[in-house]
Amino acid sequence: MNIEIYYIAVMCVILSSIDKGYGLKCYKCNGKNDDDCVKGSSSLPTTECSVLENKCGIFEYDIMTGSSVIATGFQRGCALEDGYCELVEKTANALLKATGGSTRVHQKNCDLCDKDYCNNSSKVSGSIILLTVFLLISWNVFKLF
Repeated sequence: MNIEIYYIAVMCVILSSIDKGYGLKCYKCNGKNDDDCVKGSSSLPTTECSVLENKCGIFEYDIMTGSSVIATGFQRGCALEDGYCELVEKTANALLKATGGSTRVHQKNCDLCDKDYCNNSSKVSGSIILLTVFLLISWNVFKLF
């Protein structure tokens, strides 16, 4: 068998075996102020990401009129690694501009992660707790020397 035909056949088998069922799973929501999306409840709706979306994202933003913050919002969902945060902010502002108002979105925080359901705020804060404990232990160990 010609090596090129063999290579093409192998690639076709590999590509045909890619199934959406093996994608990353993320929480998906949009919300503002005190709803479940902001709190990061485990009862949030979930989604299975496409093959191209290899991250879960949490985008926290302020909704502003002039320099006044009128609400704080969250968006959780699947994300492309590069440019996710900027894309969300630009898209939201383009939609708001199209309505003719002076309201705009300003990014406060944006985090990406790569494990199933990792874009729940309780898991992110757990990482912060672990980091704090690690830093305290490290500081005490180096203090001994």
